[in-house]
Amino acid sequence: LVALIDAFEKCNATTRKQVIVQQGDSCDDGGGYVYIIAEGECSVEVDGHVVPHPFGSMGSGEIFGELSVLYSGTRSATILTESESVTLFRIFGDTFKEILDPRRNVAYDLETMQEIDGVINELWDCNKYGGRGAGDIIPQYKPERIWLWSQWCGTIVKLSLRATVGNMLFCVGFIVLVQETQNGGTDFHNHPIQYFWTADGIVLPDKNLPCVQDLFLIRKIWGYQQTLTIFILTFFVNQAFGFWKGVYCECRNVQSNLDGYFLTLSTNVKRNDDGSFTEESAKLLEDVGQYSRLWHALFWASIAKRFRVLQTDLGLQRMASRGLLTQTQLEILQGLELSTSDQLKLAPLQWMLVRSIRAMDDGVVAGDTATKGMLLKGMNKLRGSYTKIPNKLAGRMPLAYTQFVQILVDTLVLMSPIALYAELGAYSVIAVGIITLFYTGLLNLAKIFLDPLNNENYCEEDANFMDLGVLIRESNDASTQWKRAGERLPFD
Repeated sequence: LVALIDAFEKCNATTRKQVIVQQGDSCDDGGGYVYIIAEGECSVEVDGHVVPHPFGSMGSGEIFGELSVLYSGTRSATILTESESVTLFRIFGDTFKEILDPRRNVAYDLETMQEIDGVINELWDCNKYGGRGAGDIIPQYKPERIWLWSQWCGTIVKLSLRATVGNMLFCVGFIVLVQETQNGGTDFHNHPIQYFWTADGIVLPDKNLPCVQDLFLIRKIWGYQQTLTIFILTFFVNQAFGFWKGVYCECRNVQSNLDGYFLTLSTNVKRNDDGSFTEESAKLLEDVGQYSRLWHALFWASIAKRFRVLQTDLGLQRMASRGLLTQTQLEILQGLELSTSDQLKLAPLQWMLVRSIRAMDDGVVAGDTATKGMLLKGMNKLRGSYTKIPNKLAGRMPLAYTQFVQILVDTLVLMSPIALYAELGAYSVIAVGIITLFYTGLLNLAKIFLDPLNNENYCEEDANFMDLGVLIRESNDASTQWKRAGERLPFD
């Protein structure tokens, strides 16, 4: 029941005698919707005649359309709004039948449905996120020193804190072990502070002891490794940042090429004498915009793991039930013979171009060779830019290189308590903390750069450097911005 309720979406009818369900419409293969009236009244007509009261009127709390959906039949009656305003809740036919299927895993579907709704809200619900495309694709900063020092969530300090504290505790343990060995198990354990501090100040090791002299040799070897590690690690971080920047630029290129396609199309459609778009032109721009929004969602679902649920049958059905694609589009996508679901994005991309070319044949878009060439070129630029992103992600960094850097950093950090004790004594605890934070922090930073979409879920969400939800919401807004901006012209 919870899953069923969660799957319903709200819709409104704002005029009297508005048709909600048309007699004779087919509900084959789970098509159509099941409706519940929340507020207002509806009337029932059969074969053009109003069914008399009480069977011909429906009010708040009543359900209709479920039988034709369950039996994949045709609508047996026409349902019209009787009030000036009617509020309804509806659920897509396939979703309705699947939820009622006793063989399904209800707990799994409910959890999956909530995940799908969360993704849809992130990509399309601009009001929830503060307006069109609101937000920052990457976390912004203020240059003030105090502001930067006060940050915690999403910082390298937070991500590296556990390793830093752990290594400092290891250093404390090593100091205690050395002190116990030097003092032959005296009463130092009754006064643990004497391992680090006495009346004479910080405890420093006796450099004449053989074991301390051996630690000086380890310190010398550790110094050689430190020089090699800092050189290799800084170069590794630089390459990782270059990779991250390249992916970011390609994401913006996709957005820019998509925007350029809409500019070309909207400036070459047919207009009325007053400069406004004709009805056919407006419909064309709306259709192509809807195809582009669907393509953008499916494209990112093919490479970003947290959006992948949209490519599933349940994800597609939920998008259809929330009006993000039509029933016809849903049936086409589900019927495609593709090798992987990652190829679903190819369909709406072709719809964009074919719809534009056919509009040329119909005279809605300028049919000259130059315009057609610009549209074809724009689509090829879009295709070329979006294919670079998964290619970059697939070749981000060789395993051998990354493993080598990891081993260098880990051995340097783990050896630091042993290597620094002979020279610094109890001060080595502080030095070990600084060194661990610095080296592990740089390596963690590189790993974040190498996972710009956070597919590895390596770090917490607020440390993810690229918020794809913002990027997609910006592009969704851009799919209609040229239509809105060019609605009227200041000249004849």
